[in-house]
Amino acid sequence: MSTVCRCGKHKILGRGWVTEHGMVYCPDCWAKELDNRRKREARGQQTIADGRAALAALRGRLDGLKGRLLPYVERQARLPVPLADAAASLAEYGVQRLEFPYDLLKRVEQGPLLRLLDEIRGIERVTTNKVEQELQDILGTLESLAGLDTAAAVRLLVEQCMRLHDVSHVYWPKVEFPVPTLAQLNAADPEAIYGLLLQTACDLQASEVARNVAIIALGEIGDLRAVEPLLGLLSRLAQFDVFSCDSTISNVSCALAVLGDERGVLPALEAAHSHFGSGAWPHWQARDFIADRLARVIIPGSTTHQQVQAMRDRLRGSLVFWDEQLVRMIDRILGESHDGD
Repeated sequence: MSTVCRCGKHKILGRGWVTEHGMVYCPDCWAKELDNRRKREARGQQTIADGRAALAALRGRLDGLKGRLLPYVERQARLPVPLADAAASLAEYGVQRLEFPYDLLKRVEQGPLLRLLDEIRGIERVTTNKVEQELQDILGTLESLAGLDTAAAVRLLVEQCMRLHDVSHVYWPKVEFPVPTLAQLNAADPEAIYGLLLQTACDLQASEVARNVAIIALGEIGDLRAVEPLLGLLSRLAQFDVFSCDSTISNVSCALAVLGDERGVLPALEAAHSHFGSGAWPHWQARDFIADRLARVIIPGSTTHQQVQAMRDRLRGSLVFWDEQLVRMIDRILGESHDGD
């Protein structure tokens, strides 16, 4: 019985035919198959070589940038100590950002060949457009500090701190980098840092991230001059759709609670009731945070204490979820206030 070749055109008539994995090849088809296999192997090797070259080039750029960045930390000794600490924090943040691509590069090298180039292109986009550019900006900022007075240096570092915090929604109390650095800057020049933070916090045209970081920093710095502007900001934000600014409203409420002025107690509670009464985890955190802080502020028997009790009594018995949450929140506040009396 004759057997048809893989190409379907030839029948077995003589020697030189090959059978492999259930497939039959005539001499011509076998030669073509071997040639195609050699070409595929060569293309695969070239892909690997191109990928390794791209990785090496990327590492070279990162190493060069890191090498240029680190020396500037040592040069900040000429600046006032808090300002030098802030500059060092900024530079260290940049160095930490550099470490990210290396971890990703290791994963890429161990990944499948077919994904290699796509992964490299992705890393190059992230590094070129975000990490490398931001670190170049940090480098430029640090280079500029030496010849500036303290106020100008603070302005540079404040702008850099707030711009580099790239989390899309910033909620209190977890802000890992900018706020401690801004507190260091405040120690160097309180007037300059207060003015810049207040301007950014109340600017509705500023980015949500920069505005939230500035609001959080105002609370942590503890300047009571910020109470009235923050109350005004809270009123302005109440006019907007809650979903477009809930993190900002949450952070203003937290800042008022941290500042510990009785003027901010009722507005903070009203904002908690109206704008973050859901069961979302950031809202739970904000409510707990505000409750803990206000429990230290409200004096039993004071006018504010009576107003908060009246608010609770008005809502008690309601079956609405956010009413129940506010009642529980006030119970916690007043209970802790009595315990601390």
